[in-house]
Amino acid sequence: MNWLIYAVALPSGLLLFFYLLFKAFSAKGIKVAEELRQRYGHSIKLLTGCGIVSGMNRTPGVLALVNDTIIYRSTIIAARGEIPLQTVRRYTLESTAETRHKRARKYRGAYVLCITSARPDLPLFVVSAEDKETWEEELRAALT
Repeated sequence: MNWLIYAVALPSGLLLFFYLLFKAFSAKGIKVAEELRQRYGHSIKLLTGCGIVSGMNRTPGVLALVNDTIIYRSTIIAARGEIPLQTVRRYTLESTAETRHKRARKYRGAYVLCITSARPDLPLFVVSAEDKETWEEELRAALT
């Protein structure tokens, strides 16, 4: 009888733990987005959630296009930065199923935004399929 209790309690406890962890990360993402809105106000052209892939790290984050800068903030670690658009040489948006970046393949049904810039250490950004078109249009308009 005890094994039945453990068989139900352990998975339920793990499920609760991961649910609370997910809610905490979601709340942190909302907080980061609000901080960006307060700091940049109406100059924000685009603000979305993203995955930030840097080296061996894959973290959730927020990606924003503000006038002439791309801004990214991680919700877990201190990964943050700004990419001035005048330093962007090119960018690509490719499906995670077909990408050459192995660490970005974890995100199913999304797109990898790879920015080539004067800075060699830029992370990759993974945006949802719904945000792909918007990012492509806004970046094309901002870079021309």
